[in-house]
Amino acid sequence: EILKNANMIFLDVNPHDGIKEPNILSEIMNSGFSGPLVVDDMYCNPEMEEWWNSIIPPLEKMDISYIGHYCGTGVIFINMTNENIAKFKEYISKFNINFKFYFYLVNVHLLVIYLTCISSLL
Repeated sequence: EILKNANMIFLDVNPHDGIKEPNILSEIMNSGFSGPLVVDDMYCNPEMEEWWNSIIPPLEKMDISYIGHYCGTGVIFINMTNENIAKFKEYISKFNINFKFYFYLVNVHLLVIYLTCISSLL
């Protein structure tokens, strides 16, 4: 019920082994959740990269590492309409703050807050 009613889910599993992530993604997809699933560290090792690359249509995804984590930040659009996916992508394109090198933690926190706000608008 909690997943179903969420506006957005942030997935950051430790350790990043690419094994738990497919199972968690499946559970989220089957929960009735509709919204963006933000994933972290999808380029931190070959296993995570393989998992990220295995996400293919009909699921749609977006790499937002350029405004997120240096090891990768992505969005998987779960049960979202094409209209809401387009709106989300438009809002993301307007996020121009990039403190990666000096203020990494501030940047990630700002990004999560921004993504949460976008999700509540959809």
